[in-house]
Amino acid sequence: MGLTSGCTLLIVVAITLAGPAACFILWNHLKQHPSAQAASRLSLVIASQLLAVILALVLANDQFRSYASWSELLGRSGFTAASAPPVSGRIDRLYVRKVRAAFNAGHGTVVSIVIPGPLSGAPAQKALVYLPAAYGDPAARSVLFPVVELLHGFPASRRAGPARCIYRHYWTRRFQAGTAHP
Repeated sequence: MGLTSGCTLLIVVAITLAGPAACFILWNHLKQHPSAQAASRLSLVIASQLLAVILALVLANDQFRSYASWSELLGRSGFTAASAPPVSGRIDRLYVRKVRAAFNAGHGTVVSIVIPGPLSGAPAQKALVYLPAAYGDPAARSVLFPVVELLHGFPASRRAGPARCIYRHYWTRRFQAGTAHP
C-alpha cells in the first residue's frame, strides 16, 4: 500500500471519521472521577483533532506529491544523484532551423523538449530550454554551453518560466552587449 494510493487515503479518512464518532459514543460512558473524566474527554478531543491534521497532511501530499513513497517520507529515499553522459546532437537536430534562424537574427530562442528521468526514476517532464544565439553558430559546434535551471515552483507551470518572462530578453541583451558570454 503506497503512500499516495487510494487505499491509504481511504483508510486515513475512515480512521479520521472514527475519531469524532468515538468521542460521541464514549463521551457519557466515561464513568470515572471528575478529573480523570475530564482528562479522558480531553484526550478524545485531542486525538480527533490530530487525526484531522493527519488527514489534511495526507490530502495535501496526495495533491502536491511532496513525498512519493513511505521510505521518502521517512528519509530513506534511496535516490542517488548521478549524471547521464551528455548525448550530443540527438535533440539538436530537431531544432537546427529554429536555432540557426535565431542566430542569424542575433537573438536566442526557446525550444520545448521532454526531459526523461531514467536515473532518478522520475517520469519524463516537458521543459522549455532557452538557447542563446551563439548556440546556432556553426563555429560553436564543439562549445559546451553552461546550464542554468529555472524552477518555476508549484503550482506554476513550465509556461511561467523563461519563455514568458524577462530572462530570455535579459540574457539576449547581455550577450549582444558583450557583458555576458553564453
